[in-house]
Amino acid sequence: MPAPSSRSRNYFVVALCLILGFGIFLRIPSSVFSGPGAPVHFLNALHPTAKFDRVGFDEGLYRKYVSELSVAGLTGYPDMVDRYIEVQKTLPGSIVPPLRFLYIFAAYLWHQIFGTEALASLYAVASFFSVLTLLLSTAFAWRLKGPGCALAIAALMSVAPTQIHMS
Repeated sequence: MPAPSSRSRNYFVVALCLILGFGIFLRIPSSVFSGPGAPVHFLNALHPTAKFDRVGFDEGLYRKYVSELSVAGLTGYPDMVDRYIEVQKTLPGSIVPPLRFLYIFAAYLWHQIFGTEALASLYAVASFFSVLTLLLSTAFAWRLKGPGCALAIAALMSVAPTQIHMS
């Protein structure tokens, strides 16, 4: 098989960068594009926003967990789990437990470092990990089957509805 020319390699790099850039753009929280003082407000018309603009039940619980952790610190995490167990005993159904430690801890760290509100920290962490998933899946496909497969996986992952929703 002949070696790819410099021109085709350049096209490949440009295509991969455009696809990854588009996928990352879709994963950035909408608060970056809208609202007062948004850094890139001129792109707001291009960025899709969710129709559901309220706080979901699970989001509210995770926001509460991050807020509790911000007040009590990391040493308060076992107490938070104990409180969850006590509350859960009184409920007829189940609610989201504070056991997604990495998600809660990462949002807590984001909140501590950047000073954002707990819910905004959760959104930022979800976006960050979704971008990492996109990049890692592309790198994994490259190592597994080569650059052509990486380009295809990057294109599919960039527009995958579930991946965008999770971000």
